[in-house]
Amino acid sequence: LSIYNKISTDLIVERDLDPSTGYDFTTDNVAQVSNKGIELGLNIALLQSKKEGGLSWDLTTNFTKNRNIVDELGLGSVKQLAFAGFTNLGNFAIEGRPFGVIMGSSIARDVNGNYIVGGDGNYLVNNELTEIGDPNADWRSTVINEISFRNITFGFQFEYQKGGDIYSTTAAALLSRGLTEDTNFDRSGTFVLPGVNQNGNINTTQIGLTQYGFNNSGFFINEQAIYDATNLRLREVSLSYSIPKKYLERTPFGKISISFVGQNLWFKAFNFPKYLNFDPEVLSLGVGNGQGFDYLTGPTAKRYGFNFNLTF
Repeated sequence: LSIYNKISTDLIVERDLDPSTGYDFTTDNVAQVSNKGIELGLNIALLQSKKEGGLSWDLTTNFTKNRNIVDELGLGSVKQLAFAGFTNLGNFAIEGRPFGVIMGSSIARDVNGNYIVGGDGNYLVNNELTEIGDPNADWRSTVINEISFRNITFGFQFEYQKGGDIYSTTAAALLSRGLTEDTNFDRSGTFVLPGVNQNGNINTTQIGLTQYGFNNSGFFINEQAIYDATNLRLREVSLSYSIPKKYLERTPFGKISISFVGQNLWFKAFNFPKYLNFDPEVLSLGVGNGQGFDYLTGPTAKRYGFNFNLTF
């Protein structure tokens, strides 16, 4: 069990400069970020045979929860800074908020927090930068099982992520264009969006279901393309065989084994539409600190392979 409170200071920040200086930005060591969290690991021998080569089952599990906060940017009056994505839709460092929150356009709301619907029956957009998601997971857990009998070992690993948001253009494109079984319904009907009109009265304006699907799936308002990335996945399955030691006594080898491995074989994203089969582990921002963005990224792949090990 580990409980920590880590404060990182003098972090590198790109500070904008007046272009008249001949440069667009400079770098300063001024920012401070704090991380508080808990890590718990547990190893359990569920079965343990008294005989060599008997049935055994070992389980390893861990739990991690981390909360990171941008304490300060050190840039004077500048309290937020885009560091990945775009300045109108990306990951931001904002003083007092988790590192990397997603900022973009949102559905317009009245003073009571009700969605505002325009005269055409669709939501009005608030183009002012708004925090619309937090890509940081609430917590993560992993369970690794290893079952052995004689010279055969079977292993499998599950991973679970709770929370964390992702902006998905893939989901928005498939849903808005009706290219997934989730949109297989009678499109001749009408729909009334929940919310109030610009006069503050309950919205009663009907729109066609085709209009509802195209205009309210995330193409026009960034907030509507934000999804909870909670997911469970079968990270790895392996089956290995080791040649009995008695057959190696007159050889220079201490162990010979072969393993067949499959990775990323199954996953379930609980808060995405059922038939999208979307994997929230995709990332479109490349190498860096950016997270929680999918811009029509290719899907993740299942991987199969084998290992052949010799020890002396």
